[in-house]
Formats: sequence, structure tokens, C-alpha cells
Amino acid sequence: MLATVALFLSAASQMAMPHFIGVLISAVEVEAGTHAQKQARLQQVALLLLLIFSLGGLFSFLRGFLFTYAGERLVARLRRQLFLHLLCQDIAFYDRNKTGELMNRLASDTTVIQSAVTVNVSMGLRFAAQAVVGILLIFLYSWKLSLVMLSIVPLVAFAAVGYGRFVKRLSQSYQSALADASETAQQAFSSVRTVRSFAAEAQEGERYLACISRSFTLGARKALAYGAFGGVIGTLGQYAVCLVLWYVAISYP
Repeated sequence: MLATVALFLSAASQMAMPHFIGVLISAVEVEAGTHAQKQARLQQVALLLLLIFSLGGLFSFLRGFLFTYAGERLVARLRRQLFLHLLCQDIAFYDRNKTGELMNRLASDTTVIQSAVTVNVSMGLRFAAQAVVGILLIFLYSWKLSLVMLSIVPLVAFAAVGYGRFVKRLSQSYQSALADASETAQQAFSSVRTVRSFAAEAQEGERYLACISRSFTLGARKALAYGAFGGVIGTLGQYAVCLVLWYVAISYP
């Protein structure tokens, strides 16, 4: 909860910057008054910006520290509970599941959860807060232009949903491939004397390489999807700006 409060305050400080930059420009180019009055106004706004940015830096530090700390506590507790849960399973459970896969679940999967509850939650809340505040502000300036800009949102939502479903399937396959690689390595290390006796180092290396190659292929597909999604979303955002400018050009004399 403290991290979330710090996140919203940090986002608010970032959203304040465009407004005060506009005030600074207005003080120089638009506002009437003597040179001394404009200079005093500029100094006042600059000091206010310095204070806001300093507080924003403090809140950003608290956000990053508290979210990461909470994630570390969560994953430590999760690993302990998962380990105890696995120990309580019957012997048939271990006959059905590979040791390497269980070890991968204990290490890799919990790390994925840690990333989800720290980086992903933090970024999601921050972007959501900035989006809400930004939408409210632009509606105050012009609700017509706001509606024109938001007309691009359904396309963004459609792309985001498709990307999320695709990456979910890829992530499941990717984690399964990593589990297979862990199982292969565990078998080779636990039977290293047998491997050496039959000079099967190259064969075991090929088995492990096959698992790693599979995970690499899936990881490359994830990278391609991530790049394509970022490019599409960025382009749609730029299209929204062009759409607003076009609407202004045809609507205002």
C-alpha cells in the first residue's frame, strides 16, 4: 500500500512537468509585465519545479524500493511453502513428475511471479495513473479533441489483448522448455560417473542443446512479439496525434 501511494505521487510529479513548462513559456512569451516581473515569475516557477522534481525523485525511490522489497518477501515465502508442499506429496507424485521440472518450478517459476508482482504491477499502476490523469486534463482543455484522440483506444485494446494471449501461450511453453533443460542437466550431473564410463558426454550435450534450442526459439518469438507490439502501439499513438491535428485543421478557422 505504501508503494502504491508513492507510485501515484511519483506519477503526479511527472504529470506536473508539462504544465509548468507551459507556464515557463507563457511567462516569457505571453504574460505582460516588466523584465523584472517576468524574471521573478520564472524564478518562482523554476523553484517550484525543483521542489516537485525532488519530491518526485524521493517518491520514485520509495516506489522502487518498496515494490521490490515486497516482491522479495513474497517470493521467499512462496518458495518455502512450495518446497514444504512438494515434500508432503506421495511417492507416486515423484514418479509422475521429473526432479528437474520440480526444481525449475521452485526456482524459475517463482522468479517469474516475483517479476510480475514487482516490475509489472509497478509499471501497470504507474501507466494507468498517468493515463487517467492525462485523460482528465485533456478533457478539461477540450473534450472534442479528447474524443478524437481516444478514438484510437479500441485498436490499442485489441492489439494488447491479442498480444497478451499470444505471449501467455509462449510463456507456458518457454517455462516447460526450461524445465526440460533443467531435468536433462540434473540427470547428467547425478549420473556423471555413468556418463563418463560410456563416453556419453557429447550425447548428453546434444540432449541439453536440443532443450536449450527449443527455449531459445520460443524466446526469439517472444522477442519478436514484444518488438512488434511496441512498434504497433507507438505508431498508433503517433496516429492519434496526427488525427487530432487533422481534426483541428478542418474544424477551426
